[in-house]
Amino acid sequence: MQVALYARVSTSQQEKTDTIESQLEALQAYVAAHDHTMLPEHLFLDNGVSGSRLDRPALDRLRDQARLGDFEAVIMLSPDRLARSYPHQWLLLEEFKKDGCRVIFMENPFGDSPHVSPNTSGSRRGSTSIQNRLRWCETCFAG
Repeated sequence: MQVALYARVSTSQQEKTDTIESQLEALQAYVAAHDHTMLPEHLFLDNGVSGSRLDRPALDRLRDQARLGDFEAVIMLSPDRLARSYPHQWLLLEEFKKDGCRVIFMENPFGDSPHVSPNTSGSRRGSTSIQNRLRWCETCFAG
């Protein structure tokens, strides 16, 4: 499967402990382990950009290329790398879905993100938060 990778850090503290490079290493290992392919132009990195914003340079390019069908899926570490707020996460997930692009979260997945379970270890927010997020998502899309 042809994939894109997206990584983001926003603060200087994150840059020290959860670097773009560490995210990229994990993402590339995932691609190799699942026999996906990724072209160099399908690597999208927002370094020092807040996840509370929807207007981010690399995210904008990712969205544009997903709309064009340049890849089948985008892989990122966790939902909070995509966006910090749940409404923004769902807005973006629905956009990718409409464009025919799957979204795969390596950690803390929700919805129909494949290959990982909701109880993945290494959670930034803990499993209680994951359960709360899932309940929130179910409530928003019920009916």
